[in-house]
Amino acid sequence: MLRALRSVCSEKTLRDGRKLGSFVNSICNNVLFEWFRKTGKSEMPLDEHLYLADARDSAERRLIKLQDKHRVLRALDALEARDAAILRALFIEERDKDEVCRAFGIDRDYLRVLLFRAKEKFRAVWNLQPR
Repeated sequence: MLRALRSVCSEKTLRDGRKLGSFVNSICNNVLFEWFRKTGKSEMPLDEHLYLADARDSAERRLIKLQDKHRVLRALDALEARDAAILRALFIEERDKDEVCRAFGIDRDYLRVLLFRAKEKFRAVWNLQPR
């Protein structure tokens, strides 16, 4: 801004006041280019860009995740209530195993047996689900 003010206040003033905005913009661009030259900022070579991964999911990947989520929920709905409740509590709600044992009134060893059976039933239903 100081450079623009000096230019406007000097003897070489703008002839048309309507062009002040573009004049200041040009000065800002020139200052930016000077800074790039001074600090050595340049673009990375193209071959280095190839290794940068996009962390965001594509629209296709988001759609696949949504379809898988609905498929899991359909499979859980097809199970018996107790099996579905155990799987939901442990894997969807991410509750602690001790908390699940208290909620169902069972000990940890019996939970392990119920969980094994519930997973087996889920796999069987999952394989029957259409993609």
